This record gives sequence, C-alpha cells and structure tokens, in this order.
Amino acid sequence: MHLLTDFDLTKDQIHEILDLSTEIKANPGKYGDSMKNKTLIMLFELPSLRTRISFEAGMNRLGGHAIFYSIEGGKFTRSETLEDGVKNLNKYVDVVMIRALSQEAVERIGAAATIPIINGMTEADHPCQNLADLLTLQEYKG
Repeated sequence: MHLLTDFDLTKDQIHEILDLSTEIKANPGKYGDSMKNKTLIMLFELPSLRTRISFEAGMNRLGGHAIFYSIEGGKFTRSETLEDGVKNLNKYVDVVMIRALSQEAVERIGAAATIPIINGMTEADHPCQNLADLLTLQEYKG
C-alpha cells in the first residue's frame, strides 16, 4: 500500500493509523522492534531537516534502519530511468519515503514500486503532515 496523496486512505484507515500512533506514543518500548530488519530509504529532491529527522528518528525508534539519499536537481540515477531505479529499490529496501518537487514523480515511483511508497511532501500533497495534524487535534480536542 502506498501513501501518495491525501485521498489514499479511507476514514477507517485514518482512524487505525491515529489509534496506532496514540498507542505507540503511550507505549514506545512495546514497538521498539516492530521495524527490526527493515530498511527505509528517504529520497530528498527538496532538503528538509524536519522531514529527515522525523522519519529517521521514527524508523530508528521502531528498530529499523534509515538511509538518506539526496536527489537534488531531479536526477534519481545517473544512467537509469526513474522506473529502473525503483526496480533496484524494490530489491534492497522495504519502504521508500520521497520528498519531491512534483506529485508526478511520486506517482511514477508508486506505479513502478512493489514496496510501500510514502509521499514526504510535494507541491500538491503532504499526507504525513496532515496525519500528524489530525493526531494533534485528536490529542487536544478528542
């Protein structure tokens, strides 16, 4: 399953994510190995300290490993197509987070991927931030 846009999740899925997030925050030790032996690659076409730190820290706290890869300038690989680069990611990592200039790039990666793709932000969507905002509202407003 990918999270490419704000509309990829049903209402029930959003509630499940928020409930699990609340549980993880309340009992972090219980989830310390939930991503053990899993690798996240974070692709950044646009630099962002907050996005990098939040994904990297989250993956580490869940027992996984995070790899940072800059694709500034829009060049994912030197000689391969975007789709060929994604085929390699399918073999070596378990999940991809991308912060890209265009929603189209995220959609192309999603179409070529057999592993989950998370949109870390584009010009069109910011689904992770929206989920974080919903969690904050739930925590403070119920």
